[in-house]
Amino acid sequence: ICLGESITLNQVNEPSTTYNWTSTDPGFVPTNAAQPTITPSVSATYFVQANNGCTSEGQVTVSVSSATLTVSSDTSICQNFTAGLFASGSQPGTYEWTGGLTGQLIQVSPAQTTTYTVTYTYGNNCVLTDQVTVNIQGVGPEIVFPADVELCPGESVVLNSATTPGATYSWVSNPPGFTSTSAQPADSPEQSTQYTVTANVGDCKITKTVNVIVYNAALTVPDDVTICGGSVVDITANGSLSGSYVWSSGDTTAQISVQPDNDTVYDLVYSFGDGCTLQESVKVSVKKGFALKIVS
Repeated sequence: ICLGESITLNQVNEPSTTYNWTSTDPGFVPTNAAQPTITPSVSATYFVQANNGCTSEGQVTVSVSSATLTVSSDTSICQNFTAGLFASGSQPGTYEWTGGLTGQLIQVSPAQTTTYTVTYTYGNNCVLTDQVTVNIQGVGPEIVFPADVELCPGESVVLNSATTPGATYSWVSNPPGFTSTSAQPADSPEQSTQYTVTANVGDCKITKTVNVIVYNAALTVPDDVTICGGSVVDITANGSLSGSYVWSSGDTTAQISVQPDNDTVYDLVYSFGDGCTLQESVKVSVKKGFALKIVS
């Protein structure tokens, strides 16, 4: 049973029988009740002697599942900010919070002061609950980073899609080179960059970072080549990042073997990263063969 639950030790009561109950539970008071109901705080064994002219003895062990639950202290944050709430039980179990969130650690961003209840289930469906209140004081600046932080060379990104009236913003980058005080700055980084913004409204201040990935790749192909008619030539492309190759010949490998009858340009589209592409071409010129006739 769970701590706090009750159980009746005997399922029958014979009026002509006398009962004598004892237990290993130090808090148990011996009783002559036929069907004693107990609410034990510890696991224990209970012994009974029953006599209706004939004596019978029996025993039953009651296991008590108990645990403790510790939760975060009440906290205060600014609106638009996030608070981490934590719960820890002394036995393995599951945690379910207000709003259907699960797990020991949750992140919440309430719009107003909110009390969150956690239900901790352990043992044989035993349950403990506790609460944490997140107080809202002041409106903090809202920052919404872009959902797509993977760029191709030359592309730009708007670093924040939200703006909070009265807020001030300070942006810096790593590697250095970018600074801004705009709420919604845009940048076209030439390499992968981490952006850090510090924003505040009154006493509400927050610092957050976002990593923007730039896929920089290089593509090399052979120089244009001249072959004799009927010859085969290999053309090998080399992209510096993992990617795919599509030639105008229909081939989809980095290396192709061709045997054109006439001068032909082979175009290549090399795809990599987040839908990025580079294009190159190789011209194969064909020098026609000739017939040789020797007159004796």
